[in-house]
Amino acid sequence: MGQLDLFDDAESRRRKKDGMEAAAGSNPELETARLVAVKIAESKPDRTTHADEVGQAIWEEYGMSTLGPSAGSLFAGSQWEFTGKRVLSTRKRNHSREIKVWRLT
Repeated sequence: MGQLDLFDDAESRRRKKDGMEAAAGSNPELETARLVAVKIAESKPDRTTHADEVGQAIWEEYGMSTLGPSAGSLFAGSQWEFTGKRVLSTRKRNHSREIKVWRLT
């Protein structure tokens, strides 16, 4: 494999899409988390939320500790738009990394 074989934008995007679809399809709890995300966003004037807020709510309401690989599909779909903002995650294992803030359209 040559160096040029390592980079291919179209192939990278296809693999991302395929992986997200496979992960989402294998986790029935994802739909519950999506409903919780909508509920959180609808309760706020700016209609925004992020993965940590949803994660905390699904833990408190349903005892779900994680969505696993399907978490990447939480805000997939046309009802969500990225606000351009990021916040630092408070989830310990995320080591304060930046996470996106999403707006319900």
